[in-house]
Formats: sequence, C-alpha cells, structure tokens
Amino acid sequence: SESEPPTANQVLTKLVADKAVMIEGRRNGLLENDMIYNAVKRFRERQYINLLMQKEIPPKLKITEAEIQAKMKADPKLDHDKAEQAVKMAKGKTIAAQYYDDLYKKSNVKKAPANFPRTAEIHQRLLLRPIAERKVNFIRNHQIKNELTDVEKNMLLATFDGGKVTLKDWFMTIGEIAPPYRPRDLHTTQGVDNLLERALKTPILVAEAIRKGIDKREDVRKKIREYEDRNLLGLGRQNKGKEVVEPNSQEIKTYYDQNKQRFVERRKLKVDQIWCSNLKAAQEARTQLDEGKDSSCKMLQSFI
Repeated sequence: SESEPPTANQVLTKLVADKAVMIEGRRNGLLENDMIYNAVKRFRERQYINLLMQKEIPPKLKITEAEIQAKMKADPKLDHDKAEQAVKMAKGKTIAAQYYDDLYKKSNVKKAPANFPRTAEIHQRLLLRPIAERKVNFIRNHQIKNELTDVEKNMLLATFDGGKVTLKDWFMTIGEIAPPYRPRDLHTTQGVDNLLERALKTPILVAEAIRKGIDKREDVRKKIREYEDRNLLGLGRQNKGKEVVEPNSQEIKTYYDQNKQRFVERRKLKVDQIWCSNLKAAQEARTQLDEGKDSSCKMLQSFI
C-alpha cells in the first residue's frame, strides 16, 4: 500500500523529539563518548584548517597565461580551463607546503628525543603483545584507550607555541593511517620521529587558526554545533534502540497477520529495451523523431 505523506504536525513532532534527544545527550555527557569526541575533534580541526588555508593561500596564488599554455603543451588533452585548474592545484599545494614550513619554523617546536626509545618499545608492545585478543595484525584504536597507562598517554614527545604532542596523539596519528600504509619502521627512533612530524602538522595549523580567531567565528561555531547535534542524535537513537526488546516469533507472526496490507509487494515498472546493431542509423532516427518527421517512424520500425 502507498504510505500517506506526513502531516505538518507529524513533522513538527519529529523535529521536537529529535531536538529533545540532542538536548538529553548533551546533558548526559554524550559528547565525551570516545566515538563522538574523536569525530567532532576531527571535524573541528578540518573546519579550522580549511578556513585558515582559504584565508592564507588565495592571495598568494597567482597564475599566468604562460603557465597555462605550458601545461597545455605538456598535456595536449587539457583544454584551457582544465589546464588552468591543474596549474592552480599544483601551485596551491606548493604554496600550502611552504606556508606550513614557515609556520613550523615560527612555532618554536621542541621535541623530546629522550622519549623516542620508550615510544618505540610501547609501539612494539601494542603491536606484538596486545592484552586483549586481536584477530588482525595491526594496532586497533581500542588498544590506545585501554592498553596505555595514563602516564604513557601523557608522555611528552614535542611542544610548540600553542600546544603539545603526547604519546596518545602520536598513536592517534597511527590510527588515521590505513593499516596497509602504516610505517614499518616505528620500532626505531627515526621512525618515531618521522611519524611525530606528521602528528605535529594538524595541531600546529589548528593553533594558528585559533590565533587568527577562526574559532570565534559564529558561522564556524554553528557548523560545529550542528555536527555535534547530528552525532548526538545518531547515538541517542542507537541507545534507545538497544532498550527495545526483540520480538519473539509469535509476536512477529501476530503483527504480520494484523498488518498484511503493509507488506504487499510494491508496484513494479517494467521497461523493454530495444537494441539495434546500427548506432548511426538509430541516432539519425532519433534526430528525425525529435524533429517530428514522419519518416522517423518507419526507420524505428526497421529496428524492432
């Protein structure tokens, strides 16, 4: 059977109910749930960094016609617009990389190499000797939460103007890399240092965005709050769903018998395709058909 469209009152009731779930989630501290906390943190960081780059990169991005022509000559498949976009993209990456390098130098980064050997040891412990049984051959995110002591999590690996990177941050960076592409040298101090460089990038850029007041922008705050609400609503619905007792087979049968009209087979649309071996002739027939010529009907009949 066809379902009736919702009424305005039903829509309003649903919106109010969803809002109540969000408010309840905030009141109950669900924003501290690991899954939501990490998702919101990553979203917030992306917003800050994207807006920082949008502010800093475009004024430095100057494209000349000579560069576009050189790109078209190097790749004849590109037209002018695509060549211009390719040049902008390549030049934008170079400018962004240089911007970060300059920011890194100004951020007064100080590493703690004395803690690198211990970091390598802890990595090998989590990788090769997990406490909980693990069926995969890589470190899982729950190990970072459950198998590191508080002292280990807070072990300092680097500081910079506006922030720091701890062992937990370092491991969270590993978690952001797909297992097949994770570094193979994290049992060495050089491997630890290389990954630390990667772990420093996001917090250094975020700290700069905050220094420039991006976190104070009302549109940014609104977008982050809306993202929090969506996550709270999803988790709230999930938690409410767990409270529902699964029906037994008799209850399922009774419900079906009383609501058979809701389970009728949906209406189907049958489409007949007509294939032809001569594409050019078919295209000509289509053109004549669009123009309303009588001859098109005869041409089409020849394909059937």
